[in-house]
Amino acid sequence: MNFKHKVALFSGIVVEWFENMAFLLLAAQIGQVFFNQTSYDEGQGLIPFAIGCFATFLGAFYYGYLADKKGRVRSIFNTPIIMGLSSFAMIFIPSYATFTYSWVLISIVRLFQRFVVAGENGVISIYVFENTKVGRQFRNNYFSEAAVLLGILLATFALYLVTLYSSNAHVQFRIIFIISTILSLFVFIIRKLFLFDKYLDDKKKYLHKNISSLKINESSLRDIIKYSIIVMIIWSIVPLSFFYKFSFLPNILNNSFHIENSIILKNLTLSMLFQLFVMYAVSFIGDKILKRNIILALGFIVPLLFYAISFLYFGQILQFYIYDFGYVFSPVLLLILLFDLIPMQIRCTAFNIGFNLIVTVYSLLTMPLYTQLYNNFGWFISFLPVLVAYLLSFVCFFYLIHKKKVNLA
Repeated sequence: MNFKHKVALFSGIVVEWFENMAFLLLAAQIGQVFFNQTSYDEGQGLIPFAIGCFATFLGAFYYGYLADKKGRVRSIFNTPIIMGLSSFAMIFIPSYATFTYSWVLISIVRLFQRFVVAGENGVISIYVFENTKVGRQFRNNYFSEAAVLLGILLATFALYLVTLYSSNAHVQFRIIFIISTILSLFVFIIRKLFLFDKYLDDKKKYLHKNISSLKINESSLRDIIKYSIIVMIIWSIVPLSFFYKFSFLPNILNNSFHIENSIILKNLTLSMLFQLFVMYAVSFIGDKILKRNIILALGFIVPLLFYAISFLYFGQILQFYIYDFGYVFSPVLLLILLFDLIPMQIRCTAFNIGFNLIVTVYSLLTMPLYTQLYNNFGWFISFLPVLVAYLLSFVCFFYLIHKKKVNLA
């Protein structure tokens, strides 16, 4: 896999997270333009985003199964053009003043967006893992995580610049999705130029002997459900840790994020640059340690150690970065181990379903859970869900490793 292939693959993840972050940051504008609010209303503005999450489950299954059945590259080769068409449609959605049910239109378009992008991140990460030799897998998949952060930063900076240009909420919304359309078209062209050989390879022979006969029968369906649940349990540590960080730790991003605030934007940028640095360092360590048991131990012990240290007060900014170090440590190390332990024939389907389901569910339920625990029992007890998630995740990994050893024996 050369540099051009990586650019063609990871640029799609950038656009996916650009759109996700843009929708979140535009919640206030969406509430004002499409829900007839006299002032910014972030609550109603998030309704289309929440509705779009329902399509995530279908998209995760469809693109995961397509990747397992037809080949990894074939499943995501044309997704940028569909993302681009969805973004293009956003530009022409009328406001509430013009059409009363405009919020229905934006929700429908969002459904298409989420259906398409549900498979992008997982399938690409798995494809890179499967086509990288041992000793480079962690560093190559680092670019997948980096692409997520780059997409978030691009959306944040884009909206910041747009707010400087115009104070009209509808204009801001349209400009952002014009940018999204251009980015999607750009990614589609890049994939046509740089990834077409891999597309043809998938079409003719990629994984032909292994998975061309895969069918959703009773046995494979049971395996998909089982491994999807395992992925959900293991990956729950990521959203739980993330939402805890932004709920109760002293936050350098401030309690109320306003995109117009350049200081907040600077702090967000510094935080993500720090995450990029830590993730690369961790991925480098992962490639140098060939024993999976050691990697597994580091993936659990180091984050919990830094979480514990973060409870000691060192000042707001330092405390935030200490927690951040632990937060980014686990996904980088554990993702590769997880890919290695899921059977190849159902790897994309199981991971896509489990990953998208847990992120969506926890996005909706975690904040109320933390709030209840914090209000009733205090700061330390509110951290309990994170500890439970790590314990269950470790148990699942132990089960998968033991199962693989038994199968090999």
